[in-house]
Amino acid sequence: MEEFIDFLGFLNPKLRSKDLPRLESFLMPANFSSSVGEFMNLRIPEQCNDLVKNQCYNSHPDLIPVNRFSDDAIQFKRRYRGEGFMACKWLARS
Repeated sequence: MEEFIDFLGFLNPKLRSKDLPRLESFLMPANFSSSVGEFMNLRIPEQCNDLVKNQCYNSHPDLIPVNRFSDDAIQFKRRYRGEGFMACKWLARS
């Protein structure tokens, strides 16, 4: 997650230099959530060799174990739990 925050720290000053608002201010919440998820899907498998991005279009979970499913792809299945990502602008409270 720190890498994504670093990414925003790189991008937002560039936007500000053009008198544009921060990325998280002008993207629709669902688009920002998707951006966070895709960033995580890209970076986590680079650092964890046991996970790969699910190659099935618009499916769940986002990340699955390498070579567990044919072509590293699986549609949503209730009995299988993998890793999915979602962003929210609200602070989670436990």
